[in-house]
Order: sequence, then C-alpha cells, then structure tokens
Amino acid sequence: MRWHQQRLFAIEQRCGTICEVLGLPQSLDIRFVANVLDRFAVGHDHNPDRAWTAVAYVLTQAFHCRVPTAAMATSLRMAFEAGSVAAVHQTLIQAAEYQTSPQAAAPLVPSSGLAIDVTQTTGVRYTSGIQRVVRSLAQHVRQLEPDAQLIRWANRARCFTPLTAADVEQLLEAEPYPSSSRLRSRSPGARVLRQIGRAASWPTRRIKRSLQRYSMKAKQRRSSEPSVFLWDKSLLVPELVVEASHIGAIRFVCNATPLRSTMVFFDAIPIRYPEFFDPVIHSTYLRSLSLARDMDAVSCISRTARDQLENLLAMMPRRWQPLVGVHYLGADLPNRGAVETAAFDHPVVLCVGTVEPRKNQLRILRAMVAAQEAGADFTGVFAGYPGWLNSEFRSALATAVARGHSLLLHESVTNAELRGLYQAAAFTIYASLDEGFGLPIIESLRHGRPCITSDRGSMREIADLTGGCLLIDPEDTSDMATAIAGLFEVPEDLARLTLEAEQAEWPDWREYTERLVRFATQPAATLKIHQRPAA
Repeated sequence: MRWHQQRLFAIEQRCGTICEVLGLPQSLDIRFVANVLDRFAVGHDHNPDRAWTAVAYVLTQAFHCRVPTAAMATSLRMAFEAGSVAAVHQTLIQAAEYQTSPQAAAPLVPSSGLAIDVTQTTGVRYTSGIQRVVRSLAQHVRQLEPDAQLIRWANRARCFTPLTAADVEQLLEAEPYPSSSRLRSRSPGARVLRQIGRAASWPTRRIKRSLQRYSMKAKQRRSSEPSVFLWDKSLLVPELVVEASHIGAIRFVCNATPLRSTMVFFDAIPIRYPEFFDPVIHSTYLRSLSLARDMDAVSCISRTARDQLENLLAMMPRRWQPLVGVHYLGADLPNRGAVETAAFDHPVVLCVGTVEPRKNQLRILRAMVAAQEAGADFTGVFAGYPGWLNSEFRSALATAVARGHSLLLHESVTNAELRGLYQAAAFTIYASLDEGFGLPIIESLRHGRPCITSDRGSMREIADLTGGCLLIDPEDTSDMATAIAGLFEVPEDLARLTLEAEQAEWPDWREYTERLVRFATQPAATLKIHQRPAA
C-alpha cells in the first residue's frame, strides 16, 4: 500500500511538471492522456509518426518515468486506433513498468537549461583524449552556464538522470593514465573470477549469507532514479555513446521533442583504419556516429574531422543536414610553480598517448633507438595507459632496454607528474598515423616544448596554425630518427622551435567550453537558417 501511494504521488508530480512545461491545464489520469493527445493533434496531424513519438515520450515519462522504446510507442498508437483514449490509459497502467517497477515512483526533473550527457566518462576513472574533453567541459560549464545540467543514462531505469554532487566530484577527479594492473583489477570479469576462487573454500553457511547479501544489494540497486524531462532546451553529447539502449534513447528524444541537439564529433578513425580495432569496437563506433543524422548541430574538433564527418553524412539517410561547426579543443597553461620537474640524467624526448598501433609508438621506439645509436644522448620516455595490441611494442621496449638503450614507459602518472614530464622534456614526439585532433601536440606547446609530429591530417593542421612543430612522415622510421637526432645536433633549430612553441597562442579549456556552449545553445531560428533538408 505504501509503494502504491508513493507511485500515485509521483505520477501527480510528474504530470504537474509536464503540464507546466508543455503549457497544458493541470490534469491527471485519463484527462491528462486526453490533453496530451489533443496537444499533439493525434488523428489530425499531417505527420502522425512524429506526433505519436512525442505522445509516447510524454506519456511514458508521466506514467513510467522512463524514456520509451519504439515498441511502447507502437503499442500506444495501436491502442488508440483500436479503441479510445481510455485504451491508451489502460495500456500505460497495465504495463509492468507501471505495476512493478520502482521507477514508477520516481520524480521527474524538468530540464532547466543545457543538458550535457556525460554517461561514459562518469563510469571511467582514467582520462584519455575524449575523457579530458568531457571533464574540462564539466569543470567550466557551470561557471558559464549556471543552469546547465550534467546527466547520465541510467540503463536499468531507462531514463536520463541528473548527476549527484558525489557523481560530479568523482567525474572531475580522475587519473590521466592508470596502470595496467589497475585496469585489470577493475575488470568485471576479473572480479567475478577472483570472487569465485575465494568462495571455493567457504563453508555452506558462509556462501548462503554471501548470496543473501548480494541479493539485498541487487534490490537496492533497483531503486528508482529521478528522470530529467528533456523538452525544449538544449542537449549536448560531448562523448561517444556506446550502449545500444543509450543510443536509442537519444535518438528517441531527438525525434520526439523540440530540443536543440548537438554532438561533438572527434574522428572516423575506426572506420578509416578498421585493422587497428576489434570488430565489436568498429560496429559500436558506427552506431555511435549514426547519431549525427538525428542532431541539429555537430561540433567538430578540427577541419580534418569536419571533412570526415561530411563524407559520412553524405552516405547516411537523415531528415536534414545538420549545422556543422569547427571548435578546436583547448589546453590550459601549466602552473609551473606548483609542479616539480621530473629529474633525469639525460635530456628527455617525451611521447604521450595511449599505447596502441595507431599511435605508432613502435615506430617511434625504433626511431629513438636509431637516434641513440647515431650518437644522440637522451632518454626516451613514453607516457600512456596500455591500449589494445600493444604486446609487440612492450616486447621491443624490453629488448631495447636490455641492450642498454635509455628508454622508459610510464603507464600511470598523475596530472602533476605528467606536467613534470612535459617540463623535463627537451621536446616531444607525437607521430600518430591518424588523429581527429592531437591533444598532446597542444599540451606540449602550452608547456613551451616543440613537437615532432605527423605531416598529415589534423596534426599538420595544428602545426600550420601554431608553429613550434617539426613535420615528419609517421611511416618512415629513418625520417623520424633523423628529426630526433637533428634537434640535438643543431641546437639553433631546437631553440627556434622552442621559441615558436613558447609564443604559440591557443584557446584554453574555458574558451573552448564557452564557444561550444554558445554553439549548442544557439536559438532554434539560427539552426533553421543553416539546416536544409537532406538530399
């Protein structure tokens, strides 16, 4: 009885919130359903599919506190066409989501301004390229847009829920590059195997108590989540969306509501270089990028990324051509006084980035070895958490170190330690095979350190804008080795590039956030001027 009352109170609150947002007269139950159907002119609308999408979203949020699936929208439409308003109401209250789900007693939170979906980054403790973008955005957006909401997709509850203060704190406090041992320790599969191994020697009573505790925790995890009612404000998706249900929910909301939707497009690398990725990652990436066809606007992190996006959009079926903009990522100036420079016996050449084939560390390693054999006196330092297919690099590194070459790998560094490595470096090298942007290049320049980088794509694009870079062919190890050795052999060249790096101007993360927020919250009229029906 108590839960039944909670559910009724929650439905009353949710209906009231929706009526206020949509400008409907305050109503409940069948009267509320009738008002919603009238609001969207069901039966008279020239676009019934879109009208029923909106109806399903509003009614499911009101009665179930969830984002509906396409199946629910179909069920409601069939009930109306086969019966009446009462049949639609019965379909809603007879659903399991209404009868038994804890979510039926959850509150509805109206979207107060820009909603920023940070689902993936919220669940990740390390910070690589995309996570650095999201965390920097989350850090600065509250100062620039006080009404902004950070939200995440709650898969079990099937709703977008606001981040708690503890969630935000955890989001902002993360390590740049966790060690492989810590990555393995957080693997769900590894945890299960360890638990099974420990439980194998337990007595029966202990196993029974453990199962009871697990069952209790599972029930607690099924507690309700407050749902954000996204409607006529703005939605920003600044990261990759992985879960199929999450992608479907964003697509449903974009098609059901008049909100202004924007996503950040980073690159099409898994599509351009599928050999570097697991087939599952390749298909997941394609699903995530398919959201671009439902967006009102897309922010690209470079002109190179914009060109790749436009090629993809030309192959996608879509309702319209979204407004496409270019907003270069930011990088903050280091607080040199608060960072202790790492101590090395030799000059340092630093390479920052996830250790994986596309980042090209194996060729960079071979180039460093060749440069040292040619007489260059330096320590090569790699900083980056282990990605996929890195075993060949690790084996080559161990062999080179055993032969006496001065090389180091830091899989785990704090933000302060990473800044210390930048300050210790004579210069950096970032010779990736392909990038949507190349954030370590800008980070190097912001620390006043020149960067040897690839003469292609976004990396050349950044080098042309900033200076302070030496361009090489990333697939030519000898070219790379010559560039490394040359900067030690000709100090004047290194000094010139260092001066260019120190003088390079680039927006910081606050400026990037300001430009992105302005782009994501622009008036709907502005979007309509730029948008045009898809060919």
